[in-house]
This record gives sequence, C-alpha cells and structure tokens, in this order.
Amino acid sequence: MNKSAVLGFLVGLLVLLGGGYLLAGGGNKKSEPPPSTAAKKSPGAQRSQAQPTKTAVAGKPAIPKTPNKPVPANPPAPALRLSRHIARGNVFPPGKSIDIILSLAHAPGQTVRALGVEETLPEGWTFDAVVSGKAPDLTPQRGSTGTLEFAWFNIPEFPTAFTYRVTAPVKQIGPCVIHGQALYRTTGPEERSPLAATELRPAQPAPPSQAQAAESTTTDKTAEKEKEGTGAAFRLTRRIPAREYTPGQPLDVELSLDYHGEMITALAIVETLPPAWTFFKASGHAAPPIPPNPGTAGKLHFVWVTPPNWPATFTYTVDVPKGTTETGLLSGYAVYRTSGDEERSEVVATQVVAAGP
Repeated sequence: MNKSAVLGFLVGLLVLLGGGYLLAGGGNKKSEPPPSTAAKKSPGAQRSQAQPTKTAVAGKPAIPKTPNKPVPANPPAPALRLSRHIARGNVFPPGKSIDIILSLAHAPGQTVRALGVEETLPEGWTFDAVVSGKAPDLTPQRGSTGTLEFAWFNIPEFPTAFTYRVTAPVKQIGPCVIHGQALYRTTGPEERSPLAATELRPAQPAPPSQAQAAESTTTDKTAEKEKEGTGAAFRLTRRIPAREYTPGQPLDVELSLDYHGEMITALAIVETLPPAWTFFKASGHAAPPIPPNPGTAGKLHFVWVTPPNWPATFTYTVDVPKGTTETGLLSGYAVYRTSGDEERSEVVATQVVAAGP
C-alpha cells in the first residue's frame, strides 16, 4: 500500500471513530487530514523547440511541484517556518549516520489545521528513524531515499522540533545539499513554508601517523592515478546574475565545466530545478547535443555523445511560473566515465530569490 493510500485509510478511520474531531495539541480541535505530499503537476512550457528523441541518462521522480498561485499586492507572511540544525558544523562522516534536527516555528494569530513536512536527501542517502522530539504521526520507512514525507494527525504545539537520523553513502566525495519545506493549511488551500536548504561537507580524514606517511611515499604514483578518477578532477560552476529571478519570466542559467585528468568518454550534467520550474532551451558553443525536452520539470539531463573541449560553457533557460515568490534552489553535478567506473563531480547548489519591485 502506498503512502497516499495509508494516509487516506488512517484519516478515514480516525474521522469514523471520532465523529470528525481529532485531538490537536491536547485540546478538542477540528482537524483536517495532513496536506498531500504527492507531486502536483503543472503544465509544461509550450514553445517552439526541437524535440530530441530521448535522453541518455535515467533520472528519479521530480521534486514535488507547487501549483501556481496569484501574487497578492501584499502577500501575507507564512504561518510556519522550517529550520534545520546539524551538529559538527554541517560536516558528516561518509558511510556513517548523522542526526538532523527539524524545527517548526508558528506565526502568531494563525491556526494550523493540517501539517506535513517534505525533506529531500542527497542522492544515495538513506533514512534510519526519528530518534527524539515530538515525532510526527506518519514517518518514512527505514531505508527510504529521496524525498521523505512526515505528517501529523494531531497538530503539535508550536514551536516544535524532532530529530531524525540518516546515513551518508560511503563514496560521498564532495559537498551535498538537504532541502525541505513544511506543507500546511490554515483557513484556505495548502500552503508551503519558505524553502530551507543546508549544505553539508564530508569530514576530512585524520592526518596519517609517521609510519603511515612513510608508507604512503611508496605509492604516490598509484594515488595520483586514483585521484584522476575522482570527482575532484571535474569542476562545475553555476552563474545566475544577482542570484535573482522574475516571476513569470524566463531565467538564464550559465554552467561552466572544466576537467583535468584521464580522457572522458561519456558525459552528462544532472540539474535539479525548484518545484514547478520547467526547462525551455539550451544555447551556447558548448550546448549539449541531447538536451532535456522543453517543459521538463524536476531533474534535467544534458548529455554529450562526444565531450566538449575544456573549459566549456553553455546556458540553459528555464520558465519560472507566475506567482512564484519563494526562494528557489538549483543544484547539480556532472556524471562521467573515463576508462573505469562511472564518476561524479561535487554537487553545486545555488539559491535564488525573487527580484524586488
């Protein structure tokens, strides 16, 4: 049974038993089901553009999308804000578990009637369990990856916080990003809190002892060869003027690629867009011969049959929905192959905000 079915069954059962009333924060409050965390599809951009037959790299389901909403003259402040805290200065040990604290702060004067949280983990990370705090009524299964969904049937008292544990992959070689939002209802339709994103860095290995240092001098050539195959050899940078976007207007994103090492035989760039943003076109002297289809949302795959000359730069254009006011997060990495196994570059993340009037 999928999560939506489980959620519907539990809510229906509680309403049947309680006559439509749920206990919320210790008092008798009428409670609605938690907001849906399922992806909402918005129409893709419809413009004249060549349609490639297919992309060469398979992706995972896109980040859930938010329906377009008209922007009021003076948009109200969000009723909830989500914040994230990770100990050790946002440094994680590859292959081991770390604890993440999520906090929800409530704006005075607004009553939250339904509540959920979506947290998106970096690729390869897995969910372990909620380990402390006011645990949500609905939590992901152990081993879940990608976007995690938490929900409450009984709305907690605010501020509230809980801690969940995740495990990083052994081969995480560079920085990565966790991002998420609270989904809630007050008196109207579902709303979302501002996006909260946290960049994490892998812990550096301890300095070698004198004996280890002496031994390592005999394997310098081997180490250098191995280093060529790691993501550190590939550099991806993203440029967005002023890191701003204009709602309802196209946004140009410039990607620069540079590489030093063994010859690359296959190359793709994987970019993840904010919810409801869609791809329009790619341009520039190093534009990939196989771009995403126009209107693609979520993860974009840019593929080269023959890698470009280094350094290389190209621009891709995305359509930003009207009514968007939240901070957007764009993140991406390179996937490439030399003479061995597939390699990945470090994840690069960029936050953009809506341009002022």
